[in-house]
Amino acid sequence: MHVPPIIGFLALSFVASTLPAQTDSVASPQRTDSALAARPPAVGPTLASSDSGSRRSGSAIATSPSWCQPGAEGRRVAQSLVGGAFVAGNVVLHQYFKGAWWSGERAPKFFLNYDWNGPFLDMDKLGHMLGGYMLSETGATLLKQACMSKTQATLWSVAHAAAFQLQIELWDATQKQYGFSPPDMLFNSIGQGLYLVHAFVPGTQAF
Repeated sequence: MHVPPIIGFLALSFVASTLPAQTDSVASPQRTDSALAARPPAVGPTLASSDSGSRRSGSAIATSPSWCQPGAEGRRVAQSLVGGAFVAGNVVLHQYFKGAWWSGERAPKFFLNYDWNGPFLDMDKLGHMLGGYMLSETGATLLKQACMSKTQATLWSVAHAAAFQLQIELWDATQKQYGFSPPDMLFNSIGQGLYLVHAFVPGTQAF
């Protein structure tokens, strides 16, 4: 029986998700009571400006789920559900791939297959790129629900996507029909990298 090697990585991922939430912005220093007393009352435009600035900053307090707020209940439940979703999703996908792709004649040894201009005329490479992007995006969305900061969620999800897609190529290398495809790995990485750039450089999301 094949055991998905990704499970160990997911366990480490889940441990990281149980850490206290961190913000991606620098916390402002504590004001003293005297400073608060000396501050003039805020007026309407000032409040509106402050509120819009808070939304633009993308701080964890403004954007994280309600169960991630200090003192809120449900953090551990959310983390357990997200961790379970990662493990279950990987097991289900692995079992599907095992039956659909990895049940043919086994290769005598590990081999590389530079499969340019193959039966799919390289259209499958777009699928690899899209897969890397979607795995990264979906993973980041789930990890944010487990109270990770945007930076943590993005980096962990991209690392997970890279590990998952590498796993597929390693299993492909056991099959005489496929082999380990460096071109597939290239397009996997392009998809993962595109999501990484989109996450940290929002202006690039036009592409």
